[in-house]
Parts: sequence; structure tokens; C-alpha cells
Amino acid sequence: MSEVDSITKRAIKSSLLIAGLIMLSNTVHAFEHQHTEFTKVLQNVVVSDDKKQTRVDYAKLNANPDPLNAYLASLSAVSEQEYKTWSDMQQLSFLMNAYNGFTLKLIVDNYKIFASGEAESIRDLGSILRSPWKKEFFTLLGKKRHLDGIEHGMIREWFSYPRIHAALVCAAVSCPPLR
Repeated sequence: MSEVDSITKRAIKSSLLIAGLIMLSNTVHAFEHQHTEFTKVLQNVVVSDDKKQTRVDYAKLNANPDPLNAYLASLSAVSEQEYKTWSDMQQLSFLMNAYNGFTLKLIVDNYKIFASGEAESIRDLGSILRSPWKKEFFTLLGKKRHLDGIEHGMIREWFSYPRIHAALVCAAVSCPPLR
């Protein structure tokens, strides 16, 4: 093989590699709108005391947080541009599940203080000056966010559905059941 043929082969291989990388970088993140992974997490840790009230087994969730963290990572990977291409119902479902999932994460991330008895309620994770729902501890649609931002700055501002509160679970006994 001549030196020219060798250089040509390397140029073709490099061009194919570059083309492949460009195609991969332009691939849109395909979010799974059925929220199957979150459903599995909930099926594993939500316990129904009766038909009206549910409880989360936080000890069980704390012992195996990886499935929840993987699901939340998939939410955080969604760009604002991708989100804007979805239907209203897909957007609303995404935000409600993000709120509920990141609420679970807030409790799990602070599980030790609950287990030790230092905290009894999600409210104990805040202070006089800042509620726990105002803590910025996750990224959503490319920005650092807090739970109040999802509920009041996004869901309630962007969607006019009076029953929204029944689907948002704030990890308090007074909240609606987590389904």
C-alpha cells in the first residue's frame, strides 16, 4: 500500500469518526414519559396504612437510594429546549413527578437526622429564615432549583388546574397520599 493510500484511509476513518460524534452530539435526550423507574421506586417504598393514607418507608428508601437517584438524574438531564417540545400534560407530569421525587430525595439526604430523632418533620430541615422548600439542592431544566420554585414558580404559574395540589406531596402527614 502506498503512503498516499494510507493517508487517504486515515482521513476517511477520521471523517467517519467525526461524523459519528456529530450525530451523537445532536441526538435528543429521549425522556421516558411513563416515569416507569419512579413508579418502581414508589411501588417498593410506599406503604398503604388504609385506603386513604400512605406512608413512605424512608428507612428502606435510604438503604437503597440508587434507583431514586438514577430517576432524578434522568429528570435533571432534560434540557429546557427538550421540555418545551412536549405537550402540556407531559410537561405537567414531568414537573409534578420532579417535585415528588426531589421531595423524597430531600428526606433521604437528611435521613440520619430523622433516624436520630433530631428531626420529626420536613419542616425541621428548614430554619426561621428559610423553609426546607426553598433549599436549592437539585438541577432541573438546566438551572439550580428548589421545591417551592417547581410548585409555585412553574406548576401553579404555567398550568391552571385546580387539582394540582392533590398530586404534590410535601412529605408531611397533612399532604395528600403519595400514589
